[in-house]
Amino acid sequence: MVMSHSITMFTRPAAQSTGEFIDETIRRWRAECTLDSFSRSVRKLIRDAIGAPGRAAKPRGAHGQPADVDERRERERAVAQCIDQLRVGGAQVFHDVRGDGRRLDHVIISRRGVFVVETRVLAKPWPKAKVYVEGRKLLVAGKYLEHDPRAGAAAAARWIEAFLKKSTGKRFTARAIVAFPGWYVQQNDPPGSVWVIEPKALPALLDHEAPTVPTADVALAAWHLSRYVRTDLARAA
Repeated sequence: MVMSHSITMFTRPAAQSTGEFIDETIRRWRAECTLDSFSRSVRKLIRDAIGAPGRAAKPRGAHGQPADVDERRERERAVAQCIDQLRVGGAQVFHDVRGDGRRLDHVIISRRGVFVVETRVLAKPWPKAKVYVEGRKLLVAGKYLEHDPRAGAAAAARWIEAFLKKSTGKRFTARAIVAFPGWYVQQNDPPGSVWVIEPKALPALLDHEAPTVPTADVALAAWHLSRYVRTDLARAA
């Protein structure tokens, strides 16, 4: 027997366990549809309503999509504030640096190195969704992103290296970082050439880096980048 109407899909309340949600959903389905519709609906129940990782559909908004405007601004502000705390230790910090067709979210110049931070603010499809990193694999809520943000962060780091080499005459090595504010990042092996982090972990990570950049070079690099930013702002005005 074929149903004469479509089945209703329900959303699991945050306080309800997965097992309780499945039992309750089946009870509600019995009141509205025939038994043969179950076989067509169980998979959708698991993927869409529960939001299971790996094979999940898009339970609360499209997977990997930017958060709404207010949430994005709040998280970006939180990242900037976290990075600004590094000034206490003598780091020079720059936000929203425009360079050669790209925008560098944050640049840190310190005795522990030069770092370029790209922020990815994405909506979570379920509360405990996480970022998983292992070698070249980067999964967000169990899925690959359309564009791997590590490639853009690495390109930004190369740009800042080239800029500082040309402007100061000295070679600086820049570390690329991708920050996912509000996400738990599971790193299953030692970080590669591009770090993937929750931004609150950044101060502790930098503390483990050896202070290899002389104070004079920090000041030199920061002066040239500051002049570049001022000139760029004057042109845009």
